[in-house]
Amino acid sequence: MLKVVKSSVKDTVIYSLGTFATKLSGFILVPLYTNTQYLTNKEYGVLNLVEVNLQVFISVFGLGICYAYERWYWDSEFINKRKSLFFTIIFFTSITSLTLVGLLSSFSSSLSQILFKGNTFSTLFTLMLVNAAFEIIAQTPNSLIRLSEKPALFTSANITKLIVSVGLTVLFTVKFKWGLEGIYYAQIIGIVVYFIVLSKFIYKNLEYKFEWRELINMIQFRFPFLLPIVALNLFNFNDRYILANVLGTEEVGVYSLGAKLANTIKVFIITAIWMALTPTIYKMMNDPNNKRFYSKIMTYLSFVVIFFVMTFSFFSKELVELFATEKSYERAQQIIPLISLGIFFGMLKDVSLIGLNISKRTFPILIGTITSLTVSILFNFLLIPNYGIIGASLVNLFSQIIFFIIILSYAQKYYHIPYELKKIGLIITVFLLLFLVSISTNSFTIWARISIKAGLLFLFPIILYWLDFFEEIEIARLKSMWVKWRDPLNWKENLKKINW
Repeated sequence: MLKVVKSSVKDTVIYSLGTFATKLSGFILVPLYTNTQYLTNKEYGVLNLVEVNLQVFISVFGLGICYAYERWYWDSEFINKRKSLFFTIIFFTSITSLTLVGLLSSFSSSLSQILFKGNTFSTLFTLMLVNAAFEIIAQTPNSLIRLSEKPALFTSANITKLIVSVGLTVLFTVKFKWGLEGIYYAQIIGIVVYFIVLSKFIYKNLEYKFEWRELINMIQFRFPFLLPIVALNLFNFNDRYILANVLGTEEVGVYSLGAKLANTIKVFIITAIWMALTPTIYKMMNDPNNKRFYSKIMTYLSFVVIFFVMTFSFFSKELVELFATEKSYERAQQIIPLISLGIFFGMLKDVSLIGLNISKRTFPILIGTITSLTVSILFNFLLIPNYGIIGASLVNLFSQIIFFIIILSYAQKYYHIPYELKKIGLIITVFLLLFLVSISTNSFTIWARISIKAGLLFLFPIILYWLDFFEEIEIARLKSMWVKWRDPLNWKENLKKINW
């Protein structure tokens, strides 16, 4: 199992760079977006609503056909049809995307009025549709890169896209003063460049043969997921819609800043790890030690993710001060710990899905999604009017916990995995205790509170060690890693020995 873990860690490092690059533009541009010289508070709120709608359109109109391709790719019956299936899906998503843009752009003014409370954003809505169309088409090449186990190509393409989109965003908004529209022009050009970088890879994997029957089968395979996808998107984003309608788009901007900073944990850590682990999870389905491996995924991921949750929670005040100089965004620091902990429980839910995926039980996912969505919408309407963004973030955390409990209960029923839930509870308890200490330092001088909070982070693994969190073999492995990597002069030789 150690060999599998080492391979997964290696791919995670590479995928994390590419995955982070896909989202990094929105993160590093936060100081620009929150500067009222370039975007008003209302425009920043509208920008985040546009991003929400972009993700919804990609999820719904893309049909998740790229995931069906992953299922067909590993089927021995279709090994010789991989290239023709790739062409079929690229052609199909291109046609559906063009249709999406053509149909909805003609109603851009009306839809802008509904979604953004004003038809002045109709051009922005059309640009969002064009961007969504390109992103839908890009999903399948992204899948094929991972299936072909080419993380370096994935990373280089996404970093190139990042450089182009960020550079043009700064140019269009700062120099040309194009505002929100300039941001989306930059994103569209960035993804076009992304396709150019991948053009050789895409061409090499195309066989110009249309597989009608298999396309229909793949659509039928994914269609039952459409309702859960819609429900999941509403679950993830209903707080923004309700905030916008109840308190206005300015409040959406403040909430989205905190959520965006916290969401870095999911983008940089969780998504990258899942990209690397997903093929391994299914390859090990028939391995006699697979359940221990699946159990350790939850334990190790919890340890890694909670460390980043702690970092963002402890330093939420400093993060907001760093990325947003405007006083109106200060309140974003209050929701970062709640959103971050919600992301942690979302990760636990995703790990719990392993059992349902292996046993091919998808109906509990719909039950969990619908239940969590209902709770989320109901309590958002109850709490947001009185508690604003704090209420929305509390509802997000509560809903994620409910979602996790439902999925875990069903998954253990159909495919029991001996998860180390006591250790997970221990991790959460230690985090909460250290967090209470950290927030008591916020009135201190900046260097004093940074020093104390850094010390609390350092204490985290030590406390877990005292509480017998680690197994003997894990301690031995950690000691071995420390001996190997403690001397920076040996790093070059150690990196050469890694089989990239």
